[in-house]
Amino acid sequence: MTEEGLRQLDIERFRRLEKENKERQLAWNRKLLLEEQTSWRDLQSQLHDKANEALIERLRQHRQLKEQHLRVKFAVNERQVRLERRNELIIQRQLEESQPTLLASTEDVSKSAVT
Repeated sequence: MTEEGLRQLDIERFRRLEKENKERQLAWNRKLLLEEQTSWRDLQSQLHDKANEALIERLRQHRQLKEQHLRVKFAVNERQVRLERRNELIIQRQLEESQPTLLASTEDVSKSAVT
């Protein structure tokens, strides 16, 4: 083979190797990009998971506070109902106790008016 032919072969081999290196580098860069994207997605997913966990915890605490508030409100209402019933019974008892006295005093007034 002539020197020019060998030179052409070297140039072709060099171009082929250069092309293969570029393809390998491109494949490597794609792999790194994919890993980075996957890593980024994992991080985003973890952040979303943490945010969701924090939100769930805040909602749970809010629900507990609301339940506690409703329990207190119910207890206060229950106490008010008991006090109202108690007051009604006291008033009813006082009325029952004072009726004979009222009747007796009315009779005394009517007797003294007659005499």
